[in-house]
Amino acid sequence: MSMKRASLGSVIRGTMGNCIFRFNRSVGTCSVTQAKLWTIFDEQSIVSEKSFQHVTLERNNTSSTVHMINRNIEGANNIGLRRSVKELRG
Repeated sequence: MSMKRASLGSVIRGTMGNCIFRFNRSVGTCSVTQAKLWTIFDEQSIVSEKSFQHVTLERNNTSSTVHMINRNIEGANNIGLRRSVKELRG
């Protein structure tokens, strides 16, 4: 697994496509998959914190990340992050 310095960001939009919240941050050194997980975790945390309702999170080519979350694959170093994402998903 290749580890490099990573940053992430996202825009949360309303039903009409307007920007209602955006963020970015450095996540330090991690893999691409870990950065994707951090993005999902941060988005879900913000949605919960801001009490947004009827939220759909959209991803480009997210199938491998969702598969990893659901199947608990790609190494033990992601266990805590995967668990946190799963708990936020409900």
